[in-house]
Amino acid sequence: SVSAESIALNRGFYLDNPGRYGLFLARSLARHAETLFNLQRFPEACKAILEAVELFRVRYATHRKQTASELGSCLYSAGGILTSAGRDEEARSLYQGAVDVYREAVDRCRRFYQCDEEPRAVDLGNILRRYGSSLYKLGRVTEAIPLIVEAVALFRRMYNIDPDAHRESF
Repeated sequence: SVSAESIALNRGFYLDNPGRYGLFLARSLARHAETLFNLQRFPEACKAILEAVELFRVRYATHRKQTASELGSCLYSAGGILTSAGRDEEARSLYQGAVDVYREAVDRCRRFYQCDEEPRAVDLGNILRRYGSSLYKLGRVTEAIPLIVEAVALFRRMYNIDPDAHRESF
């Protein structure tokens, strides 16, 4: 398949220069994991997405601002893939990782860059909602409720800023 060829090519580049090509390999693995997930090939999807998460984490350690969105998105996807594979406890830690990354990104935008926090805030709201649902499914209702309440508050804030853009989220 094309994605397998892309992974093989990027893996070869990565072996020669991990710092330069780790991000390319991570992206290829994440796309491949989504394809495998859509084909319901969960064990293979889990393996690919978890490798992508590790590569994004390595990059995030030295390039936080530039990699936050991709790492957060990959952690979020990984949580969904692992949940679908019945690996709920592992998914929980991935969701928590995504929450941490997105919270840091929203905070960094607010405090240091005076940038538009809205895209990261919406991402944070989505992951809080999914993480809360995952905890609820595990019977951890008291842990789930604050996450869902926080998600609703974020969506409400975003809706108040731009109702047309956030009607569906809210």
